[in-house]
Amino acid sequence: VRAAAVALTAPVRGRLVARRGTRRVVPPLVVASAVATGCLPAAGALDAAWLIVVLAALGGGLAPALPAAMRLEWQRMLRAEPARLERAYAFESTAQVGLYVIGPLAAGGAIAVGGPSAALLGAAVLLLAAGLAFAALARSEPHATAPSGRGLGPMLLPAVRRLVVAIVLADIALGVVDVTAAAFAQDRGEPGAAGVLLALFAASSICGGALYGARTWRLEPEARLAILLAGGAAATLPLSMADSLLALGLLLVLAGAPTAAQFATSSVALDRAAPAGMGAEAYNWLSTANAAGVALGATLAGVLIEAGGTSAAFLAAAAAPALGACYL
Repeated sequence: VRAAAVALTAPVRGRLVARRGTRRVVPPLVVASAVATGCLPAAGALDAAWLIVVLAALGGGLAPALPAAMRLEWQRMLRAEPARLERAYAFESTAQVGLYVIGPLAAGGAIAVGGPSAALLGAAVLLLAAGLAFAALARSEPHATAPSGRGLGPMLLPAVRRLVVAIVLADIALGVVDVTAAAFAQDRGEPGAAGVLLALFAASSICGGALYGARTWRLEPEARLAILLAGGAAATLPLSMADSLLALGLLLVLAGAPTAAQFATSSVALDRAAPAGMGAEAYNWLSTANAAGVALGATLAGVLIEAGGTSAAFLAAAAAPALGACYL
């Protein structure tokens, strides 16, 4: 519920940041989302399922548009230096991939020490402290020529739509890999190995993103993204042939390498595709694509594992970014 709310409201929140500025929009969203998250333990204690759903939806739907706000800060600081701006996007994408691993591990540790309520309260406190600190440091101003933008906004532009669809397909692969790696470990009687397998995938993505960001690229970003998606498809395909946990771990290192680079390149391509003043909103459409793609991938993985096993699911994980490359 929370993820769906984040995905559905992301473009609107991005539009608000672009039109009204980070320092006006982010603090109230931070407070509202943190309060909704912090109230979840109380709703659980009351055994009120409907209230849990409402609070989860509010916590996600009112989540601060930090990715969009951070994008405005990068552009404010580095707009005159395109090469450094691209490196900043690569760094941010790499950091986000790392948080996908650190976050669940931290939550698991908090649950082990203090239970689910401690994890939720810790998340609310962290959101409140970090979100307000970011807003206090932000210096970007509302875009003077920001279009009023209603409805689909930048999604009306074919170039933006192509990028969003391509990233949905890339994220479908991520969702499939997440679920299928866990199922693979479960099938071999080692469910605890799933965390190690996914950590290898994420670590590879972090290293790949760091190496990618360290270099200046001359090829146009959309063409570069198509190559990265095709490379990701080729690197994911061998997962379907893994016959042991060791083999799958090694192959996940290969498959993860292009991931952060794909998202960094999509950010650069979006800068060129979105009109002035609509970059933050367009970037939040990518956030929607991320959430929708991972959710679709997880659902697809469950269906394919039941029908044809983990090999069939890994084949789908390779097919999705290949389709994205062709679409671009």
